[in-house]
Amino acid sequence: MSENVKVVVRFRPFNKKEKDSDSKSINIDTNRGVIDIVAPDKNHQFIFDNVFDGNTTQEIVFNSVAKNAVEWVVEGYNSTIFSYGNTGSGKSFTMFGHENGSKELRGIIPRACDSLFENIKKRQDVLEYSIKCSFLEIYREHIRDLLSQEAE
Repeated sequence: MSENVKVVVRFRPFNKKEKDSDSKSINIDTNRGVIDIVAPDKNHQFIFDNVFDGNTTQEIVFNSVAKNAVEWVVEGYNSTIFSYGNTGSGKSFTMFGHENGSKELRGIIPRACDSLFENIKKRQDVLEYSIKCSFLEIYREHIRDLLSQEAE
């Protein structure tokens, strides 16, 4: 089991407006986990555990980021997947998937739920599981429980 925190960056695919305006992406080296930002006054390089570009499938993101975390939960360990970014940066797309509901575009949360119950089914040596889940939104320094009836 890997016990360290990993920092992963995922760039969502361009939306229609960005494609229509012929937007350009920054230089991303997904093999090395490197992001290069070239600016007129200074160049910046950032290194992460994983970097996924806009062409990376939801399945690859899940398998790289969350699959092991789900397996650890079934083994009895706590696990957290934390999504952070600006509005419109792709957090919802990565975590939930695309609104059209296609299986290929499902995000981390629906895939994690499926994987959790598949892992539990495989375990014949444990008689009972208790599953607790928190689903929080932190926005403008306010915490909201998204599973609460009051969140609607």
